[in-house]
Amino acid sequence: MAPAADTSSGDSESMTSLAFWAHSCRIPLLPIWFLVIWYIYIVGMFGAGQPSVWGNAVGIGIIVGCVLTGNMYHGPFAKFWAENKWPTFRVFCIPFCVSSYSATVADKSDEFSFIFPKDAGITFGGLILAGAITGALYVWRLCIIRKGLYSPGEGTTKAHVELQEGDGKFDDPSNIQQHESGQA
Repeated sequence: MAPAADTSSGDSESMTSLAFWAHSCRIPLLPIWFLVIWYIYIVGMFGAGQPSVWGNAVGIGIIVGCVLTGNMYHGPFAKFWAENKWPTFRVFCIPFCVSSYSATVADKSDEFSFIFPKDAGITFGGLILAGAITGALYVWRLCIIRKGLYSPGEGTTKAHVELQEGDGKFDDPSNIQQHESGQA
């Protein structure tokens, strides 16, 4: 396993940020990244133009986010937010995205079949784009690990320490090399 980077001589804030993003690109979160990229692509191409759609989506995001956060954590919200900003943000963001995506599909129903655009070029273009960017994020994570700038399971904040990564054998660079050489 690569040693954690020494931040005493460098910018510790950028190392914390680097660790955060490397941690956020682990295998269990890759589907979320894929869907975020797909969402941005589709809403960018077809976005619902009515302000009421976005207002409703914000309202749904807030209401469902509060309910889900309360369900996940029974203590004071401020403490939960301070310790778990990224997971809490996702709990609010996902209902917003689902609501605005469904409103976009409903608003442009003549251009969609089920939840996908009828134009195959747009659909496959979006899928390829989302897949390529998601793959690039994961390769970037592996490069950060190989360079020793981040060690899976180690972090500089309480949220990073509490989260057990254990997301697969590919987080350890030695396991990646063994797998690539057929030794795993």
